[in-house]
Amino acid sequence: MNAFLRAAAAVAMKMPKLKTMELWNCGQGQACVFRYDAVDYSASEPEHSCRLTWRSTWGPSRDLVAEPAVLEVWGGVARARGCHPPVLFERRPLPVGAREREYTSHHDLLRLGALKLARYVLHDTSRAQASAEADMTPDAFMWYTAY
Repeated sequence: MNAFLRAAAAVAMKMPKLKTMELWNCGQGQACVFRYDAVDYSASEPEHSCRLTWRSTWGPSRDLVAEPAVLEVWGGVARARGCHPPVLFERRPLPVGAREREYTSHHDLLRLGALKLARYVLHDTSRAQASAEADMTPDAFMWYTAY
């Protein structure tokens, strides 16, 4: 995962207007979200104008441990955008509930509000359809997709 995040920083360096990047995956009961945000969060804390956020369902024993090299390359992205160091890195778990089918499809991250850029992922009509499909029983879904 650390190599992937370093590669993502290299790509971000080639996007001079980039303010937010979200990389995410969801399925088979697992989910994770990495977010780069180059936004001033408050006038009283200008040094935290770039934030990296990691959210996952992996739990403390399996969760991401960001290597110093990852923070260093993302710090370079922030400096290239005029953000003031240090880059703030925060780790927050994704909620894990009692739903049997939680985190079985990409729609689950959208439904749970885990993505800041969710409104750009799916059109409202597609999001409503995905929501309806996600709530169907397997038998109902088979009938629905057959037509």
